[in-house]
Amino acid sequence: MKTVCSILAAATVSTLAFANGSDAVTSAANNTSEIPAIVAELKTPKAAFAGDVLAAIASMPKSPAAKADKMIAAAKALLPLADKNKLADMVVAIIANTPFEALPVLVGETQPTAQTEVVGLDDKSYNALLSAVVKKIGALKDFSNDDKTIISAFALKLLARGEDNNAIIEAVAKVAKSMPAAYGKQVIEAFPAVLKGDYQSVLGDTKIITLPKFDKPVQSKIPTAEGVNLPHGSNAQSVKPVDTVIPPAPKPPVPPVYAEQF
Repeated sequence: MKTVCSILAAATVSTLAFANGSDAVTSAANNTSEIPAIVAELKTPKAAFAGDVLAAIASMPKSPAAKADKMIAAAKALLPLADKNKLADMVVAIIANTPFEALPVLVGETQPTAQTEVVGLDDKSYNALLSAVVKKIGALKDFSNDDKTIISAFALKLLARGEDNNAIIEAVAKVAKSMPAAYGKQVIEAFPAVLKGDYQSVLGDTKIITLPKFDKPVQSKIPTAEGVNLPHGSNAQSVKPVDTVIPPAPKPPVPPVYAEQF
């Protein structure tokens, strides 16, 4: 399978000809915290707006990590705003408008948000959601079969639920059978590795974007007024700090010549 580094069409990146009004899209891309308020005023499909926002962020003159961070914030804000029975549209719009090299970190960081959207679904509704996702990916225009393999793998990983990887793989394999033969088999073969975080089978040698990690400050254990902090789980009793009485400094001896004055 060939490696595709980005799925953004050149025309989309250069002209930013958004379907839902450039002002709203630009505002949402620049200020992701305002997305809920902006979406509340939309009169056009939310999924199309989501795709435009992700595409706008991807085209910004920022570092790859900075753009990925902003795309993650946008995706987290957009997913819960999907209309009922339109979550599949939202998922596909987000994944299909994210550069391939940013998909691992975006999906990884956004999965908890997606989980809240699918955790309450019964099996029938959940399987219907996965089927709708792969159907909409199959209908995407201007995407190669290799592109659709990548988009499918990451969209299905985003929606994976539960701790049983075998059950997740089985559910994906079931819906993947409805995909076109041109890429359905590749998705089935690649998904187990993708689920575990190994993206070589779908992204090849693409340089994956990662976010900088900052070490958390280490809290010092400082004795408190009640006692000295001990390691968690210690059987030792809290030790009360001992009040130390400092005696006053002794008076210096008075030289004999001045003794009579005292």
